[in-house]
Amino acid sequence: MRRLAMCGLIVLAVGLVLAPSALASTGVRHAALGSRHAAAPAGAALRALGDGALYSIGGHVHDYSGAGVPGAEVWWGSWDTSGNYDFGNTNTATDPAGTDSSGAFSFPNIPSVPDNDDLTVWYPYSSPGFDPPAPFLEKLETWSNDFSATADYPLQPAKVDLAVTGLSDALANGAAPADVWVAGTPGNAETAVWLNAGAGAAFAAPTSFNDVTLGFYDARGGMTAAVQSQGTDTAVTAGNEDTSAVSLDWTAAHHAYLAGPVWQHSGKPGTHVRLALKGWPNSEWASFYFRGPTRDWDLGGPWKSTGATAVVSPRIPTGATPGVYELHAYRVDSNDANGMPDLWDIYQVCTFKASAGVIHHGRAIRLSGKVPGSGWATVYATTHKVTGQPGTLAAKGWVKGGHYRINNKTGAFLSGLLHPKRTTYYVVKYRGDFWAFTSVVRVVVH
Repeated sequence: MRRLAMCGLIVLAVGLVLAPSALASTGVRHAALGSRHAAAPAGAALRALGDGALYSIGGHVHDYSGAGVPGAEVWWGSWDTSGNYDFGNTNTATDPAGTDSSGAFSFPNIPSVPDNDDLTVWYPYSSPGFDPPAPFLEKLETWSNDFSATADYPLQPAKVDLAVTGLSDALANGAAPADVWVAGTPGNAETAVWLNAGAGAAFAAPTSFNDVTLGFYDARGGMTAAVQSQGTDTAVTAGNEDTSAVSLDWTAAHHAYLAGPVWQHSGKPGTHVRLALKGWPNSEWASFYFRGPTRDWDLGGPWKSTGATAVVSPRIPTGATPGVYELHAYRVDSNDANGMPDLWDIYQVCTFKASAGVIHHGRAIRLSGKVPGSGWATVYATTHKVTGQPGTLAAKGWVKGGHYRINNKTGAFLSGLLHPKRTTYYVVKYRGDFWAFTSVVRVVVH
């Protein structure tokens, strides 16, 4: 799975959608509905939230069996009346690993907004209580807490049985783990679930759940399809399993993916891309955002589904720097109070330019750019008018030119002197997270 340092547009399963903000994420795990918060900057002063008082809370993190979990990462958070989010975690100078050997954690002197206080646990890799042990982080989150009234928090998941139909035999039998979100009034949980004949069990936050979303990561770290089941509140208790399996039909999944071949999922800031939306029922609404190494951008919406497959054209932000990004489509219609699902495909931002766009015959140019990759940048050229990147990875119809070393640290490359004899179109192929082409550059020759 892809691991990026990100800023946080956060989509919580209670249906609260934040615009991009100063919240940061360490990006250890992509989540179908949200991201991890990062520690506040060193020395940052806490804003006065709620009544302005500070409180001390603590508790223990347990696995499903009830055993204490050492090394779990715990976050507290509080929403203030302006919609801002103050947060912090257990990664402090006195507690660098998170919970102690017994699973205990503590937070001295934190603010409270009663009934809007949040606790989030990220379980360590290969946590106990999973069969087989999870190679990913698992998440358990509770909200509607009141730090001013309750000081002790036992954090232990429940389980929910799943029955998934419509999958390929490989996926139904655990060829890849499903990523499952279980949400309800008290919070949500995220689990990597290995299915056996389409059956499995996922974490849930006690005391009830009413929404389950399941998806699979693709080879590039995207999640372009997910299926959702919503119902009435179902009671669950910590350390216990609801065996009345939630039914999910993969043939009814929502899809959101970049159209065209993967090598065209790359380009300069400001590019309009084609994002296909399939399987969104009539009258559902979606909005879009772009998540990257240093920040997130709101790409607007909402878009209303007619029930047919559609293609929308969000624009890659002009402020995006070369890197690997996620282009998200998430459900926002009022009939879905839990804001699920949230899907994304992977897009590589790069730059590419010529030293001059118009030259006289006999003059020379250089080509330069920055890409999220290393190795070699290969130039292709054509004098035939083109409207976009090559249609094949081999750049059929283009003439292959020189190879130029990509700086491993900066991603920059620079060509030698080129002498086009007539108007020429150039593109560069590079290897980032996947093979891709830059945007096309035209040089006019008089």
